Amino acid sequence: MSPSIDYVQQVLLPMLALAGLPPIEAELHRRGWMWGNRGTVTFKVPALPRGVPLPAFKLAGPRGPIVEITATALGPAAVRDVLKKELAKALRGAFHTLSKDGGITIAFEAIDGSGGGGGGGGGRQRQRREGLYLLLVAHAAGGARLGRDWLYDGRPGPLEAEARQMVKRFDGAPDRGR
Repeated sequence: MSPSIDYVQQVLLPMLALAGLPPIEAELHRRGWMWGNRGTVTFKVPALPRGVPLPAFKLAGPRGPIVEITATALGPAAVRDVLKKELAKALRGAFHTLSKDGGITIAFEAIDGSGGGGGGGGGRQRQRREGLYLLLVAHAAGGARLGRDWLYDGRPGPLEAEARQMVKRFDGAPDRGR
């Protein structure tokens, strides 16, 4: 399975830039899912002058302490509040020094499918054509980024149960890498 565009934009491309490669841009045109419509992305890769090789790099040494955690969650709007609440609680517990300083950010993008499931109350079940995705990124003082993501692959069930299961799987995990 290929990495998500969110992982590419928030972890991979910044790490390639940290390694000394020219900045690469990725523009999302349409989000896609492995069980449905395919997405489209455009990458802009700057050309190096003729005869100039890619720079050698070595990512070694201390990365420094984690100074920020960002979370990107995608899913039906009906699960937004539960997911954000559970995720905030878990991240505050795992990274208590960051939560005091405001170093935890959670962004949620609603991606409701056309019609089925997930459109309402606690008992509704999500249809397979709607995704539930979570990406946690730990930002280190030295500029390194460590990411961990998961596209929910369990049996569709009550949205709140799926959200809690996703957060439980990640509890304290972003500083261990992908």
